[in-house]
Amino acid sequence: MKLKGVSLSIETIIIIVICVLVLAVIVLFYTGIFNPAGEGITSEAQLDSECNEWRWHFYSNESFNCSSSPQNYPNLCSQFNKNYTEAKEYCTGMKGS
Repeated sequence: MKLKGVSLSIETIIIIVICVLVLAVIVLFYTGIFNPAGEGITSEAQLDSECNEWRWHFYSNESFNCSSSPQNYPNLCSQFNKNYTEAKEYCTGMKGS
């Protein structure tokens, strides 16, 4: 029955460890190191940027040429496995319609 003082210090240590972990996660989240959603947003923005550029060429098949050495739209080519029709459906918003 003399362990009351010991249990209080163990509980305090556990609470301090939990607080430090929560603080570390918050710091990592705000610095951008631990931001799982940020990567998806960046790739979506790159795809939209390439779609806007491709729109200037009226979605022509010649400008979408993925086999050329400097690809015009590298993110669209890699995302849709060089498939012209799927990339066009994505860019025009016609997928699923």
